[in-house]
Amino acid sequence: MSPPGLFLRYYGSMIFATALLFAVDTPSFAGVSLGDTRAAVIAERGDPAGSKDDGNGKSHFEYLAPTGGAVELVLFEGDNVSAIAVVLSGFRPSAPPSAPHASGIYLGEPAAQLGANATSAKFTQPAGNGAVYEFGIDQTRGIVGSIALERGSASPAPSSIASLAPIPVHGGTSLDDAIVVRADSDSIGDASEYFYLALHPCGGTGQWKMDTQALLNHNGKSYDRLDVECTTDGEKRSFYFDITSTFGK
Repeated sequence: MSPPGLFLRYYGSMIFATALLFAVDTPSFAGVSLGDTRAAVIAERGDPAGSKDDGNGKSHFEYLAPTGGAVELVLFEGDNVSAIAVVLSGFRPSAPPSAPHASGIYLGEPAAQLGANATSAKFTQPAGNGAVYEFGIDQTRGIVGSIALERGSASPAPSSIASLAPIPVHGGTSLDDAIVVRADSDSIGDASEYFYLALHPCGGTGQWKMDTQALLNHNGKSYDRLDVECTTDGEKRSFYFDITSTFGK
């Protein structure tokens, strides 16, 4: 599959992304709107599984999509969201959303249902307020494999790069430093924890291997503790995740 041109312009071959419901009046999805600040995204979506400063005033956050089966990429220019995107993923896949968003097209939709766009590798539609949807077709599977929403001229302009300060995110080293997880169900919350581990390799090229998992309660909040071991150098550590907003769903 060829990712939409938005990904190629910003990140070359990177395929981490996401999308659910986009509103026409205020282009957004999953509670994140174009123009939101980095702090506002964290407050709504929890700590990102991955984040990176891409240079030239651009950065991005990565999340597992709240409904699973896709990975979400939130792109920033300065301190403001400039684009939101999604791609179907092999990481803990689930059925794609069945309801179309405001464009009338949904992630995973058979390309045969797209009429004149059925044979296109990618195509765009206006999304309101000057924003644009960009759809990528997985031509091997014959489905909509990615959706992106790009900031338009009517959205807030990027903040001054010189004024930006680092946004603190939790590292999961203790209960006080627990990584905040927000998801639509316990199962997707669990998958988000493993996704976080996958994006934080150890010992060079190693991966964290699960040893034990424990459910903890502290000061009225619920936490997961994952005890893991690195596959290359044998390092052992624990990751703490705040699952208060997800537990029991």
